Amino acid sequence: MHDKIQHKLETLRSDYQQVTGKSFAHFFCPILFRDEDVELCRAHIINTAFPDSSQDWTVQRADVDRFYGHAFESHFVDIQYRGQPLANRVLGDPALSKKLQPRIRIAGEEVPHFVATGPVPAHFTEVNVEGPKGSVRLGLKIDPDDAANTSQWQIEIEKDIRLAALASTLKAAHLTMFEMLGYRYCLIRRRLLSRPECAWRVLS
Repeated sequence: MHDKIQHKLETLRSDYQQVTGKSFAHFFCPILFRDEDVELCRAHIINTAFPDSSQDWTVQRADVDRFYGHAFESHFVDIQYRGQPLANRVLGDPALSKKLQPRIRIAGEEVPHFVATGPVPAHFTEVNVEGPKGSVRLGLKIDPDDAANTSQWQIEIEKDIRLAALASTLKAAHLTMFEMLGYRYCLIRRRLLSRPECAWRVLS
């Protein structure tokens, strides 16, 4: 185990013992409320994919951290592209295009497109888009004459990240409170979740 994780784990172990009067065996997860022998990792409280984000981290189960990263945070970080001029950037970056799924409309009709790695069939239209790593060839599944006969070209980029934003924000808030208050916070929260009628007595 990494020395910094081990040091942080021992600090959390001491905190847990002060709160409960006993030590956990492996690591008491503040999200699952379980103490199991599993792989641990450095869990950044704010996703480091955001530019200039805080580098603060805490110990967390690696499986829990991977789950949130895959299911929610990988989608939530796309909010940083909101309001930016993205058309050429997205179409010219295959990785970003895969994430944001842009749609091309010509004369109001959606036209499927693909990144061309070989010759584009003659009945399709080829366009070149400048991306961050150079020019990218796109094939549009529309006849070249039909594409040339209209100037009504649109590029749409839409993504619903409301659920991802909610889950990611709640996780960040939970880990923030855990980092600040330790097991006093998460164990009181556990009591409130199991017995809401105790909330007033605990918090007063």
